[in-house]
Amino acid sequence: MTPDLQQQFLDDLKYLISIPSFIDASTADIQNPFGKNISYGLDFFRELATRDGFVYGNIENRVAWIEYGNSKATPENTVAILGHVDVVPAGDGWTKNPFKAEVIDDKIYGRGSMDMKGDLMANYYALRLIKEQNIPLNPEAKIRLIIGGNEEGAWDDLPHYFKQEGTPTIGYSPDGKFPVGIGEKGYVTFRFNTPKIEQFGLTQLISFEGGVADNMVPDSATAIIETPYTQVLAKDFQSFLARRSNVSGDFEIQTNLIKLTLNGITAHGAYPQLGVNAVTTLAHFLTRVDFDPYVKAFLQVIGNFLHNDPYAKKLGLDYTDQEMGPVTENLGQLKFNHEEWKATVNFRIPKGVDISTIETKFNQLFRRIGVEINGITQSGNPHFIPIDDPVVTALSDVYRQHTKSSETTFVASGGSYASLLKRGVAFGGQFPDTPVMSHKADEYAIISDFYKAIDIFKDSIIALSKLI
Repeated sequence: MTPDLQQQFLDDLKYLISIPSFIDASTADIQNPFGKNISYGLDFFRELATRDGFVYGNIENRVAWIEYGNSKATPENTVAILGHVDVVPAGDGWTKNPFKAEVIDDKIYGRGSMDMKGDLMANYYALRLIKEQNIPLNPEAKIRLIIGGNEEGAWDDLPHYFKQEGTPTIGYSPDGKFPVGIGEKGYVTFRFNTPKIEQFGLTQLISFEGGVADNMVPDSATAIIETPYTQVLAKDFQSFLARRSNVSGDFEIQTNLIKLTLNGITAHGAYPQLGVNAVTTLAHFLTRVDFDPYVKAFLQVIGNFLHNDPYAKKLGLDYTDQEMGPVTENLGQLKFNHEEWKATVNFRIPKGVDISTIETKFNQLFRRIGVEINGITQSGNPHFIPIDDPVVTALSDVYRQHTKSSETTFVASGGSYASLLKRGVAFGGQFPDTPVMSHKADEYAIISDFYKAIDIFKDSIIALSKLI
């Protein structure tokens, strides 16, 4: 890429990051099913397509697509590049404006810079280079960059595209790292919700909450407690924090109320072992407080059975597939008050594990406190592509040619839209030695890596078109 084109890429990416395109029910309506900012993000690609001479489409502000190649090609003759414009909320702990897209040296900071606006834009520019350089593709094929708006939610986006436009057979999702992701774990979230809770003891849990997304390890949690023993509780909390080097916290006292705040370490929900869950850790502390029996039982479930157990061993669900790795679980969000309590727990599941088994175990656990699962979001079953599939070998060859790397495939803990295609794989755009900043505070991506990735994506699109 020329310096001028690199600068234009960076300018376009900065603008895209500046759109706070997280799912927002408060601005959702019929025209904007995921909120207005998601629609703005999808519409920005219409502006790019108009500027650069591509065909653009939009389906109910759920999905947008950009097309190049044989417009009459069937879905079976389509190479799909699957991405998403939505991001998780910024959360706490930022030292920079998460939606300003600040550039410092070779890094661009902002929510979505790594997951996945940067790689989405890199694939757009790869397609633009093919078009501008008039590189021949298979004349029977068309390329579609398909952009969802609900990947960080319930995946209620691409099914609408497939229903209207048909399902491509081959393609990739650049929603992770290089080289070729031949397998992805299944993804299921269980939701719990109970009605108003009565408390009668001297010590009452007024509120307890933490977490901003199902697929993030909560980095902060707060609890407000009414008790005549505020000073004793404050001292116990300080001792609890002092014995742990990986958390911090504080308290505020006002008459007979005490507010406890605990800070953990966030991580992507696909890798809960890399974080410290603030919600379960604070619940673990609260199990020692003399609440009413029901509240105490609730805290024991959250603070004992779900605490410090990313591989679900305490639930009897620990299992490791030789090719896809272990089961993992993450409590992503919790909210408790006098009106209700609700929580979401996300599992990443390799092949060999039945979701119904996990559901049964979970119901057994929560029935101890009279609660049953009342919502399940499943974004896909475990997905695995044979290593000798031509899609895998074609992309592996391109990656090897550009990087000289001997590593060409891997299995991902995270899920991507690639699992929605019969022969879909995850592919890029983070290089293996790049720190994973997805879903973290001060998320950033390395700018020069994008320029290398664009060349890889360009040659990959060309190679996959030959498989049609």
